[in-house]
Amino acid sequence: MIQLLIILAFSLVFFLPVKFHIMLFKKARDEHIKLEISLCSLSKIVLEIPEMKFTIRSFIPLLSFRYKMQSKKKGKIKSRKVVISPLRDRFKVIINILKFCITYLKTFKKLINILLNKVNVTYLNIDIAFGSENPALTGFFAGYIWSAIYQILGFLSMHANFAKADVKTNVRPNFLEPESFQIDVNCIFHLRVGYIIIASLIIAWYWLLFNIRLKQKAIKKTSKGATLSWMNIQFRV
Repeated sequence: MIQLLIILAFSLVFFLPVKFHIMLFKKARDEHIKLEISLCSLSKIVLEIPEMKFTIRSFIPLLSFRYKMQSKKKGKIKSRKVVISPLRDRFKVIINILKFCITYLKTFKKLINILLNKVNVTYLNIDIAFGSENPALTGFFAGYIWSAIYQILGFLSMHANFAKADVKTNVRPNFLEPESFQIDVNCIFHLRVGYIIIASLIIAWYWLLFNIRLKQKAIKKTSKGATLSWMNIQFRV
């Protein structure tokens, strides 16, 4: 009886929808990214990136950003600054992740397509504003932006479910005076817990295989280096 109750509870959680709320805002140097992940009223995680900078110092590119993370259960806000540089160990981890994605690119394409088919978009608002002193150039860019927006929406609608979505798009060109480029994106979509768990297990399995292959390659290199050094010693003797 207890086992049946556990299976029933797990199946109910398995089919619960997870709400994702993405907010992106950019105007000149003001950049703001916020992600809210909530599972009904059980738990909620808020990730915010209020600051992001890319600089070059002594011919070395540096990417730094500050993030804030808050959980509904703990209530505490965790803030930290991250610096990514080719001279740091974190850069090696990023390179390995890129190699991992490239190695299993075909598999991940299929996985992403399957997940997108299960996504239910409920709200999408895109607001873009810009301006210049040249009306012809401003009109050209306004047409190009409208075309890009509808191409992106057409691509997303072929994969994700937009049947109940409230989609709003607005492009506000200023033909009279220059205005810095501003974009504001607000998107809400839902995805069931079960699909997230299955996708996470698949990625974890391939990540394990990838690390095993890396270790095998490292062992082969060290063994080849050892045999070559041993052959050089024998040749000298």
